[in-house]
This record gives sequence, structure tokens and C-alpha cells, in this order.
Amino acid sequence: MKSLHILNYVLILFTFALAKDQEKEFGKYKVKVEGKSGKIRVEYFNKSKLTVDFASMYEVTPEGKEIKGKYHQFENFDKLDFEVSDFEPSIYQDLECNIVTMRVDDFIKGGSFITGQIIIFNQTGLVDTGNKTMEKVRPGTMKLNLKLENWPFCNNTGNATTDEKECSYKDGTPITDQYLDVDIELKGKMNGKKLNKKNNITLGDSYASFSTYYKVNGELKTMPEEYPYLKVKGDKNIIKLRFSKFKGVLEWDPIFQMNESDEPILPVEEPLNPFVYVIFAALIITAVVAISMFLICRRNKKKSENEASLMQDRSTMKV
Repeated sequence: MKSLHILNYVLILFTFALAKDQEKEFGKYKVKVEGKSGKIRVEYFNKSKLTVDFASMYEVTPEGKEIKGKYHQFENFDKLDFEVSDFEPSIYQDLECNIVTMRVDDFIKGGSFITGQIIIFNQTGLVDTGNKTMEKVRPGTMKLNLKLENWPFCNNTGNATTDEKECSYKDGTPITDQYLDVDIELKGKMNGKKLNKKNNITLGDSYASFSTYYKVNGELKTMPEEYPYLKVKGDKNIIKLRFSKFKGVLEWDPIFQMNESDEPILPVEEPLNPFVYVIFAALIITAVVAISMFLICRRNKKKSENEASLMQDRSTMKV
């Protein structure tokens, strides 16, 4: 019995070591990564706060219907113990930064891994978020590099003995070309609000840019047209992502920025395409010409009516 107590104590210490938190201040910012759940917290001068939390991952059919099953959906992130590294000075795309890495193994099935790198930039510059899409970062900007390995997608072959029941349609046809949906919950000062681009949102005191691009085994891919998108449910802001079925390693990397004032943070409005101005000017000119022609025609018609009336009056007087 005593040996059992000692074993339990050792296991508790081992779990605590895996689930250790990491916290570091960067000038006006403080970043904390929780070993338990992998939750990420960012604070600015103790007045603005942003929390990034994994909510769920689940496999869906090509039609978007959720596939139920032990190895095809996961939402118990609060029970996971992430290994969390120390914050290390580093260089990312030629910019000085600090990086902390968190990782959990066998989270849904043996051989499945989640690795997250939190990059805190120490200088202003531009970073490529996919397909040469550049985003401006500054000291305190946080970039999350999410890596997911070996998700156990449905792989039915029509074998009644080995196939998973939930991985086939009702008529027995195996489900193929599935997607993996990932929900990430964000908490800030305000409810999330879409901005001028569908993959950008504001939470009042923070701003998030969600790239539509991701990589599978190093190959660049794009999410479906409507993704990523924001779903506000009560006080929860859920960013919904959709990735095509993959084998191997999936990588995706959003950007988060805190505001440095009490005013809600908004992105700079994108300038209109010059062609839009040409069309707008052409419409105005067309409208002016049309109105001018209408007034001229109306004046001529009235003049003709007056002349006809005058001639009729003269004819009457002669009679």
C-alpha cells in the first residue's frame, strides 16, 4: 500500500512537470501559456486581455455533417497536459522574437500530436502568412503556429468486419473526402465583430487576422470559400476553420494583436481599386448628361408648345 502511495505521488509530480505554465513579460505585454489545456492568455498593462482557447476538433462529411465517433471528434482540451517549453529568444522571418513551444502526444489516438508555437515579436515588420500575403506586426504581436499530425480520418474500404460504422453513409457507402473542422474560442473586451475582410475580426481591445492558407506536408492549400468565419454564441466568440482531409502534418498560423488605447482596434481600410473610381466617375458623367438632355428636351418642348399657342392666338385674332 505504501508503494502505491509513493507511485501515485510520483505520477502527480510527473503530471505537474508536464503541465507547467509559462509566463513572460514583453515590455507592456504579459503572455501566459497554461500547461493544462494549452490555453493562451495575453495581457496589456493589466487593462486589456485576450484568451485563445482550443474548443473542439471534429471530422465532417463533404456535406458538412459531423461524424460521430471516439476517434473522429475531440473537445476535452481542458484535460490535456501540454509540455510547455521556456520562452527562447529567436528569429522568425528575419524579425527578432521570443518563442514558446507547447506539445501534447497521443491526444486522440496513438501517434496523433498537437504542437503549438507562440511567437511574440520584438520589432515591427512584415510576415508572410501564406501565398505571399503580408501582415504587419509590431512589438507585442502574437503569432500562433499550430501543427496537427496524424488525425485518424475515416478510412472505410467496404469491409463489414473492420470498417467503423460511423464512417459510412446509411446505405453502407464509405465516407470519403472528409474535412476536419477546428473551433477556436476567443475572449476579449467585446463580442467579436467582422471587419472589412471576412478573415479579420475585432474583440474591442484586440485584433485577430486569420489566414485562409494552410500547409499539408509543406504544400500550400486554401480553406473553402466561406472559411474562416466568426460565430458569436452568447459571450463566446468561435472562429470556425475547415481543412481538407490530409495525411501527415497540417500547419496553420493566425496573428493576434492587442490595442494600446481605449479605442476599439480596427484595421486600416483598404483603398478602393482605381477601376472603381473610373466606373463611379463614368456613372456621374452619364447621370449629368442624361439630366441635361432631359432639361433641354423639356425646354424645347415647352418652347414649341408656347410658339404653337401663340400662332393659334394670332389665327383667332385674324378671324
